[in-house]
Amino acid sequence: MAVLSRVLLLIFLVVPLSLYSQTSNAAGLSWEPYSFRSFDGREHKGDLGRLRVRENRRLRSSRMMQLAFLRLPSTAEKPGAPIVFLAGGPGVPGSVMAKVPVYYRLFAELQKVGDVILLDQRGTGMSDPNLECMTGASLPLDVFSSEAAAIRGLLATTRLCTAKSRAKGADLSGYTTEQSADDIDDLRAALGAERLNLLGFSYGTALAQAYIARHPEGVERVVFAATGGPEDALKLPAIYDMQLHRLLHLAAQSDPWKGADLEAVARQAFGRLARPMSLTVSDKRTGKPVELRVGKVALQTVLQSRMNNARTLGVIPALLASLAQGDTALFQPQVEELYNSLSAGVSSMTMAMICAAPIPPARRARVAQEAPRALLGDATNLQLRPEVCAGVGVRPQGPQPPLWSTVPALFLSGTLDGNAPPFQAEQVRWSFPNSAHIIVESAGHESLPAKEVQAVVVDFFRGMDVSGRQVRLDLPQFPSVEEAKAALRQPPRR
Repeated sequence: MAVLSRVLLLIFLVVPLSLYSQTSNAAGLSWEPYSFRSFDGREHKGDLGRLRVRENRRLRSSRMMQLAFLRLPSTAEKPGAPIVFLAGGPGVPGSVMAKVPVYYRLFAELQKVGDVILLDQRGTGMSDPNLECMTGASLPLDVFSSEAAAIRGLLATTRLCTAKSRAKGADLSGYTTEQSADDIDDLRAALGAERLNLLGFSYGTALAQAYIARHPEGVERVVFAATGGPEDALKLPAIYDMQLHRLLHLAAQSDPWKGADLEAVARQAFGRLARPMSLTVSDKRTGKPVELRVGKVALQTVLQSRMNNARTLGVIPALLASLAQGDTALFQPQVEELYNSLSAGVSSMTMAMICAAPIPPARRARVAQEAPRALLGDATNLQLRPEVCAGVGVRPQGPQPPLWSTVPALFLSGTLDGNAPPFQAEQVRWSFPNSAHIIVESAGHESLPAKEVQAVVVDFFRGMDVSGRQVRLDLPQFPSVEEAKAALRQPPRR
């Protein structure tokens, strides 16, 4: 936390005098030196900024809250516009991403272009209030036995966490993408910047679109990585099913699965869960084992989660093959992670943001039509069920007006991304005539950690034409069942 007696001194020490003269009317802007250690043990330095904004901008009586952001100062002789990183989730703090070595490498390269601003969006990270929630409550042992039971468990946890947030004075109706977009413009003004460069990842691409729609003159360039449009918060079950088919087809062309009928293996694995099975997991809160009743909703959730991560999607054939034979050695750790994650709590910011997303009735009707026929069902959308959002107490916002922008834009998509497939980016790109779309071969939801992708992003923000670039990553490895089990026994890499 800032030490009040040092705030004025730090403003003059950290912020150039010319910048201070432009921002003296900003609402409570303050700076302090900030050092942090990334997960590889290296120490880095930057500046921690804080800016006061209204929690609910629609109400004059709303309390003031504090946004936090990490600034990594530019190393360029003549810095360009600040580059603001908008993290995914919603709910992932931008400052945390600086601790991830592969992301810090990207940010360090971007410092050669301009200041890098890692924003902790309202309700996250070092911003105050932080709406993360630890419930300490027990979940029913049948929480993963069926979709209905999973919804009841999610609803119970959500009610506990949103009640805690409101008891601390939070107005959850202020946690919308539109209000967060206005936060970014307050930040731009406080920094004394005429325009910003935006780098949005996943949910951050929706936030970037909202900012451009509301503050079109405030953007110089924008990168959309793993793009979602206004309606894409509610996922289409058929897309996840298609992505699973694509993944299993790819694995069946590679050793050790060459020629295997992995589609039949997947059906056998789900057949094992036609009736819930007993599975013993460790409860992190108590350190004691608990016996869960686990149905296919757990496998659907595990698969969708693993498919979104290029580092874990390769294990899916082994997971399905082992479960098809009645071996739960690979499935059990995934269920244990799900159980402990849900029992720990949910972010009230995350739930408020997603429940405020405008979902047209036609989209909900399409999801309801596709889900019963989809192998993966509708598990990815449980948090957006009307009964869950009713528990949050936040209503969907009205539909967004059509977006049109001539801002130079770069879209990045991965061929193995089921969460934000390339065609989704093309739908948004239709509104950006001055744009390029690079589809990264073999990339999953996160392509930004790849050095080849980072080079394209840096060149784009330098003003270079990157439209002809091609990026191809290595195919994922598909371990055998025994290889996947051996990997489980290895200590985790940081």
